[in-house]
Amino acid sequence: MKSIAIIGGGLSGTLLTINLLKNHKSKEKLKITLIEKEPDKFNLGVAYSTTEFSHLLNVRAGSMSIFKDEAGHLVDWLKRNGYNYAPDDFIPRQVYGFYLKYFYKKFISEKPDSITLDVILEECLNIEKIDHRFELTLETCQLETDSVVLALGHISPAEIHNLPQSSIGRYFRTPWQDLYTKISQKDDVLLIGSGLTSNDIILSLQERQHSGKIYSISRRGHLPLLHSKLEPYPDFSKELEGKDINEIFSIVKRHIKSHTDPRPVTDSLRPHTQRIWSGLSNTCKSRFLRHLQSRWNQVRHRMPLESNLKLKELVDQNILEFLTGKISNISQVDDKIEVIWQDKLANSKTFSCDVVINCIGPESNYKRINSQLIKNLLLTKMIQSDVLSIKTSNFNIVDGFDMLNENIYAIGPLLKGELYESTAVPEIRVQAEKLSKILLQRTKVVSSVN
Repeated sequence: MKSIAIIGGGLSGTLLTINLLKNHKSKEKLKITLIEKEPDKFNLGVAYSTTEFSHLLNVRAGSMSIFKDEAGHLVDWLKRNGYNYAPDDFIPRQVYGFYLKYFYKKFISEKPDSITLDVILEECLNIEKIDHRFELTLETCQLETDSVVLALGHISPAEIHNLPQSSIGRYFRTPWQDLYTKISQKDDVLLIGSGLTSNDIILSLQERQHSGKIYSISRRGHLPLLHSKLEPYPDFSKELEGKDINEIFSIVKRHIKSHTDPRPVTDSLRPHTQRIWSGLSNTCKSRFLRHLQSRWNQVRHRMPLESNLKLKELVDQNILEFLTGKISNISQVDDKIEVIWQDKLANSKTFSCDVVINCIGPESNYKRINSQLIKNLLLTKMIQSDVLSIKTSNFNIVDGFDMLNENIYAIGPLLKGELYESTAVPEIRVQAEKLSKILLQRTKVVSSVN
């Protein structure tokens, strides 16, 4: 019996499991072990485990099928289950989570007898290669497997310097926890970051009739642009071939200037983003991350109009204020938190609040990630840190000696260093299908791979 262990049972691990069950065409026995350390995130990951109805998808329902060749898959399921949503609607992420769980259970119930699926709700602490197999050390047990897939998702949040070691009483290093029982309606709240995550928290506070001041601060003040129906922009990706990041930026800027709206211009690049990114040098990638990533994210990752109108209402009520600048210091002063920050003109300003919530986003320097598994794999050189994630090549993990680590793979956000665009369903569903076929071919349990 051949075996595959998938470490991470969120979106990436779930879609890979579904595709393994779907694409298994042989009678040869296969054992799949799906490992997830957080039971409440199983099948869902962080994004779809939310119970807040105001947290909407930032992609229309018609583009969120779990299978790339079945565009109406999600919308048909919504209709069959009594949800009144159209293909152009932005549905609650909680509802999308129900969709994921439904089809995970459906494919398990219909799986062939030749497949064994085990689920272990524990943290994987280490992976060791022994001959041609892998030994996984979990919290209470060990297991051996032929192949390993790291489907870890976003592992750890990024934080501003020294804040994790501070003595601030009510500092939440991640927003994805039980916040709202610990925040009163009259608390003044600081959100570090102004992207989609920050907006989710603001909308949740609004639903609870929050009356305290809410500050959202970011270094460049780039708020997500709005979704709207746009006419497609002509494909100009060939103009970018062989260019460095400065030349690419100039060409894209010229197209945006001629069109006046950056959204359709960047949309036209989406099918080519991964190819363009993989062709850049590490120097160009680093330059993009330092100077252009914030602007790209503003244009690429948009918010529904409904969410934007709610934010504007809070701004008009003087409850919400967006700040552009850099935090210089945060300290506890008696029962308040004092925040010193510099605006765009380097003027120093101060305000106080009761709560600080980190909404910066995921940590991309894996040397700083707080994970025992990652720390151990870096120490043994089974993986190496790379721009945005770990180093990979066509799903294969590249070890600390720059060698392909045979039969150990990555999927989802762990491929950001290689692909950049690797966090959304439209990318991950393609990865899950491709990697499932690679795994089944390697374990010789698929009759043919298309």
